[in-house]
Formats: sequence, C-alpha cells, structure tokens
Amino acid sequence: MEVMAVNDSIKKLLKIILSVLATIIALGFITILLANVTGYDLMQDENGRYKFMKNANILSDTMDLQTGIQALSFELISEDIKIVTTEANTFRLEYSWLEWDEKPSISVSGGKLVYKTREKLRHVVSNFFHNAAKPPITLYVPKGTSFENANVRTASGNIEINNIESEALSAYSTSGAITAKKSPVKTVTIETSTGGVTLNELKGVNFTLRTSSAIVRVEDVSFETYDVTSNSGECSFTNASGGNLKVQSTTGSLSINGSQLEGFDFITSSGSANITDLVTDEILVKSDSGNITTKRLDVAKGSFTMLSGNVDLDLTGSEDEYSFIINSPLNNVYLNNKNIDGSQTYSGGQTYSPNVNVPTGNVYQHTSSPMPNPMPNVTAILPTNVTVGSGEKTLTFDLTGGGYVKITTN
Repeated sequence: MEVMAVNDSIKKLLKIILSVLATIIALGFITILLANVTGYDLMQDENGRYKFMKNANILSDTMDLQTGIQALSFELISEDIKIVTTEANTFRLEYSWLEWDEKPSISVSGGKLVYKTREKLRHVVSNFFHNAAKPPITLYVPKGTSFENANVRTASGNIEINNIESEALSAYSTSGAITAKKSPVKTVTIETSTGGVTLNELKGVNFTLRTSSAIVRVEDVSFETYDVTSNSGECSFTNASGGNLKVQSTTGSLSINGSQLEGFDFITSSGSANITDLVTDEILVKSDSGNITTKRLDVAKGSFTMLSGNVDLDLTGSEDEYSFIINSPLNNVYLNNKNIDGSQTYSGGQTYSPNVNVPTGNVYQHTSSPMPNPMPNVTAILPTNVTVGSGEKTLTFDLTGGGYVKITTN
C-alpha cells in the first residue's frame, strides 16, 4: 500500500511539473506574439543577453568606387547580394543596414574591395508583422572588368552573380540561394548546405561544387574538370561539356541530359542516376543500392558496379560495334528484357565496352535492334559444374562451385 501511495505521489508531482512547463511555454509564445504585433523583435546582443527591441529602421547609402579594382571580398550574414555589370565607367556600391547595427565596413586597398557586415544584435525571433526586408547589396561593375578573385560568403542571404569575368569565383552560403550566369571564370567554387544553386552559361577550367541537401541546377557549362559532392541533394546537369565530370553522393540523386564529356564518374551509396543523351569516352558508376537508368547513352568504355541496385542500359550504336560485361552472381540479369542467370561478358567490336557489375541488382540492356544470335566471343564468368545436354542447343549452368566458364562461338 505504501508503494502504491508513493507512485501516486510521483505521478501527481510529474503532472504538476508538466503543467507548469506547458504554462511557461504558452506564456512565452504569447509574449513573443504580442511583441511582434506591437513592433518588437526578440534579440540577442554580443554578450548573449536577450532583449526585446523596437523594430529598427533601415538605413542605406551609396558609394562610387575608384577604378582598378581587381579583387572582391564580401563577408555577409543575412543580406542578399547582387554583382552585375553596368555601362558606366566606374564601380558603384549600394548597400543598407539596420539602425541598431554598426555601419558595414568597406575598404579598398591594393586593388581589393572588402565589405564586412557588422551586426551588433542577432535576431532570435524575427518580427513577422513589421520587419521590412532590407534591399540587396548591389555592386555595379563596369563591363569588360576582369577580376583576379571574387569571393562572396554569407550565412542566409542569397547570392546572385551575372556577367562577371574572374580568374577565380567563390560563393559560400549556408541556407541562401546561389545563382551565377553568363560568367567566364577560370576556376569556380560553390559551397552551400541547404541553399539552392542555379548555374547557367559558365565556362572555365575547374568546377567545384559542395552541397549537403541543396537542389542544384547546372546548364550550358563547359569546364575541363568537374568535382561535385552532394550528400542528399538533387543535382542536374544539362548541356554540360568538356572534360571529366565526377559526382560523389550518399543518397543524393543525379540527372545528366544532353551532355558531351570526356569522362563521367558517379560514386554513391544509395543515390540514383538518370542519364539521357550523354556522349562520353568513358563512364564509371559505383553504387551500393541506387538505381541507374540510361537513355541513348553513347559511350566508348564503361563500368557499372552495383551491389543491390538496378541498371537499365539503353546504348546507342550497332550491337556488333560494342562489348560489355555483366557481373551479377547473386541476382538476375536482364538483356533485352530477357532474364539471364549469373555473370556474363559479351565481347563485340571495340567501339563500345561498358562494364556492368551488379551482384544483387537487375540489369536491362536495350538496343535499337535484336542482339546477334549467336553472340560472338561470349565469355560467361560463372561457377563450375556445367551441364550440357547431348544434342541440345542450350547450355545449363549449375551455379554451385567456383571458377568460370568461357564459351567461344564461331
């Protein structure tokens, strides 16, 4: 009886504590809501103290800058920024800040423009009723200007760069969107966590993209090397040309459309790839469980290694001009929608030689016309113990031992 009484007391005490916590949370939300309605923000100063502040006014200024600027550096927090060209002969900077913050630091030294945001207070809860958005920082660049380096870094602001020529272009954002268009650059580096990325009409030598879960759209670009890493985001390349495109992802998906590259690598844990109208000398795909689908793939040499994902290949060209390898000892393989057991290598001409390795997935091979029958130079890499019925045209493989069997037809 005493134990039951103690348990009842504990339950009552827990109920009281939960009721008090719920009341405090509710009062907090009501307080913040009332503050928002009356024009106040909940802020945190540089010392970590919280306070309600009357919604600040937006101050703005304009600065005409000297010519001869060769490098840009913007270190921002929440501001949007645009860098665009102008017909004027001088640089012009338009910017704004909140009255409770310090005016941004702007300096030009040694041909380098440096802009730094100086926020004294940080929004804990923004005012949804009265907080007007600051206009974007805008830098107007005279047409024909070529920078040695252009670097823009922000936490949550959006970055937009149009028609800017630079030896090196770098854009970093945590959650803000990054857009770059019609900009010839030797080296471009884009890094973002969750912000979207849109890149159009860029041309250069080295292309580097790092993202966590962003949606990336790249179109009409040409680089000698591409290095892309995406954790769980979506990446799309349309009309890309140049050298080798290397994409690494964990669960992120990839689509390639209408592109012509020297090489293409896709390495993923469980991400999927859809490849359409790609012309490339060599393709390498490795995946643990992702699916790979190609349509009208024109490839000279290829390798597809899949542990449990499916491969659906649609290759261009005549069947007798290419060869390919299918290695799927643990699963079914489909060629022209026909099921084939085990791992097999088909060797035709030398124009195409895609290599397909799918231990636990499905492989589909589509061609514009039926495969040659019998297929020339067929190598079946299978376990031993082969049974050939006397007088029969069909070979039956007992998949129990080790080793391989090679079959050569005239």
